[in-house]
Amino acid sequence: MCLRSNAVVPVIVSNAITNPNRSSDDRESFSCSMLLLFKPWRHPSDLLGDSSCWTEAFDNYDFPHSLAQIISNFTVEMECKDARNHFSVDVADGRAAPIFFDTADGAVDDIANLHDALEDDDDLQ
Repeated sequence: MCLRSNAVVPVIVSNAITNPNRSSDDRESFSCSMLLLFKPWRHPSDLLGDSSCWTEAFDNYDFPHSLAQIISNFTVEMECKDARNHFSVDVADGRAAPIFFDTADGAVDDIANLHDALEDDDDLQ
């Protein structure tokens, strides 16, 4: 057995990084992805260790502060994407109106008004 001469970074194929707050299955998938990316390992069995599931292994592993912050950022990104997707569905179903620009007078809801509002904004000149 020999050590690698080049660094190797695992690549997660597909949309494997999910919002861990949606369901227990998504939490399991998120935990697996974060362990693959941020826990040192040589064999897949190193990732799970003595744990019975990915979530348990993730919760038991002590990530350094800098990595914990990156993982937290992944969570925030997933929550933002979910909110965007829910809003898009609401707009498509007519339960919400698209908002392009918010002013003190109210929301501008069409492109022409948005263009005018942007031209009138002194901060953008």
